[in-house]
Amino acid sequence: MENTKNRIRLLIIDDDPSSQDVLLRLLSNPERELVTAQNGMEAKQILEKERFELILTDLNMPGMDGLELLRFVKATHPETIVIIITGYATIENALTA
Repeated sequence: MENTKNRIRLLIIDDDPSSQDVLLRLLSNPERELVTAQNGMEAKQILEKERFELILTDLNMPGMDGLELLRFVKATHPETIVIIITGYATIENALTA
């Protein structure tokens, strides 16, 4: 039986299934517990019930984007590290995050 007590919990949020699949393959490791969400609203629902050490989220998603999710996480789980990824980076978005 695998020891889950010391595993790092990581939430991956991306509305693009192929990007999410790549992230899962790259980050898969026995020391990590990976959970996925398809968008910011789904992630918010998960975060209302569970805690994560790290969140990796896409910036551009329908409904709730990565910046809105970042604000929610910092208001409710300030100790959680959030990394925002995007293929459409701007200086403005980087400064806002």
